[in-house]
This record gives sequence, C-alpha cells and structure tokens, in this order.
Amino acid sequence: MYISKNVDYFEKLLNKRRSYFNCLKVDNEDLKKIAIAFDKAHDIRKFEINLYWQRSTFILGFLSILAITLAYCFSTYLDKDSSENTKFILLLTATAISMLGFIMSMIWKRIIRASKYWQNNWEYHINVLEPYVSGNLHKIHFYMKKGHNRYSIHDSILSIANRIAVLWFLVFLAGSFLISNNMFEFYVIADIKKETIYLFFSPVLIMYCIFELLSQVTQLIKDILKKDELRISSKDFKITLDKVDFSSHTER
Repeated sequence: MYISKNVDYFEKLLNKRRSYFNCLKVDNEDLKKIAIAFDKAHDIRKFEINLYWQRSTFILGFLSILAITLAYCFSTYLDKDSSENTKFILLLTATAISMLGFIMSMIWKRIIRASKYWQNNWEYHINVLEPYVSGNLHKIHFYMKKGHNRYSIHDSILSIANRIAVLWFLVFLAGSFLISNNMFEFYVIADIKKETIYLFFSPVLIMYCIFELLSQVTQLIKDILKKDELRISSKDFKITLDKVDFSSHTER
C-alpha cells in the first residue's frame, strides 16, 4: 500500500522515507502502528477534554471563594457600626481580592486556550490517521443550510472568562479610586459622601449591563434565524468534509 497524502506526517510517524514518486510505501506492520496511533490519539483527546473541564472547575471554584470574600468585605464596609480604620482595611482587602480575581481570570483564559490547543493537536492526529482506520468519520459534518455556523463550547467558556475578568477589573478600579480618595483626600471630592462615589461608578456598570443585554439579544436573533441548523433531518441534510493536509510537498 502507498500513502500519497500527508506524506510528511507519516514519514515522521513511521520513521520511513518516501519513494521517488513522492509516496510512502507501508506494510501491515505500519498499518498496525497507524491503528494504534489512532486509538491513542482518541484516548488522549478525551483525556485533554476531561482536563479542560477539571481546570475550569478548579479556577471557577477559586473565583467563587474570592467573590464571597469580596461580598463580605463590602457588606462589612457599608456597615455603619464599623470604624473608619476597619473600613479602610476592608477596602484594601477588597481591592486586593479584586486584583487577584482579575489576575486569576486572565490566567484562566490562558489555560482555556492552552487546553484547546492540545485538544486540537490530537484532533489533527485523528483527522490524518482515520482514513486508514475508520474512514472520514471524524471529518464529516451534517448541516441544513449553506453558510451554517458551528457553535463552539470553547468560545462560550472563553466569553464567560472575559466577562468575569471585566467585572473584577471594574471592582478593582472602584476600590482603587476609593482608596486614593481616603489616602489623599482630593479637594474636589473630600466632602462627597461614599454613597455619591458609588453612584459615580453606577453608570459604568449600567453601560456594561446594557452592552451585555444587546449582545445577548443579537445572539438570540441569530439563533432564531438559524434554528433550522439545529434540526438535522435524515430526509434533508447536506454533508461537509473538513480538508486536512499537513504535507508541504505537492501531491500526485
């Protein structure tokens, strides 16, 4: 048997060299290695997906603890019975927590991208190996309309991480502003009550909420217009085949 597609990949996988016709000759032992590599790629892909969710669950749990601590700090800070020194310490603590939450959110985003990278890596292996083991099953997708949209769980999780990072950053800015006001007593806002300062930041939060609302409404409209894509019927469907080519040489 001769392999003429993705020859560069199979040269490295099987540690063999191609012929003068830009093809790679494989025997039964080589086909067994390809089948074993295909199974291992599937197993490692599933393992990477499990790690993807485990890492996200860990980060979300840590962020939840930070959010609860932040809520406690602000609730105690707004308590009239708390002394000024206690309030200032709580404000410092809340600002530090928000900074830590923002940093952890950014790290979470990098973890998400890294996990997706390795998941894609093993999916590429599967796409190249499967024609010699199980056909093109992994590359075939069904859809109803031309220009269909493939929904991505990865993009959804990444959007959640982005929103959480924005919220932590806004809290950090508010806390930093209050700390600066307490330390330096700006003459412009020295006599302004704390409630007024909070009202100063409320338009920012309202604008962000409006932005999120418009984004979700826009996405809802798109989903309604493309709802047929989610209903694949055996009587009326189309097939697309992902093209995978890792060969740097011209195929014959």
